Amino acid sequence: AYAIAEGSVRARFTRNPIIDATVEALSYYLTVSMQGGGSYYALGRPGTQVVRVSAEGYVEQILSIEITNWAPLSKDFEMSPIVSLGDAIGALQVSSGLKLSTMPAYHEDINGDGHVAIAEAILLLQLISGLR
Repeated sequence: AYAIAEGSVRARFTRNPIIDATVEALSYYLTVSMQGGGSYYALGRPGTQVVRVSAEGYVEQILSIEITNWAPLSKDFEMSPIVSLGDAIGALQVSSGLKLSTMPAYHEDINGDGHVAIAEAILLLQLISGLR
């Protein structure tokens, strides 16, 4: 008997799908295929299976999932961005009105207000310091 797991890979704060994400089976009895748009479908033996979730610009994760043969598992993965102090400084510069010649590597609107502002800078500093 085989079991099914399916879901998507999303950005931790915006919940947007990560289009180029991959979910890779690390367990011998599991096969994973990407369905496009950050979605995946996995087929394998019931039990604990191990997967690697990765995407450029995000922290790679190795996770265990428990799949059963009586119901498909719906499992979304959330990924945190890789950020640096330069990203936080860039967000502070943008929020203060400075025009930058290049945007910081991570410059996504996190709180959905349409702007990269102080809220994003604070969150980036929290991520860098390990508070989030």
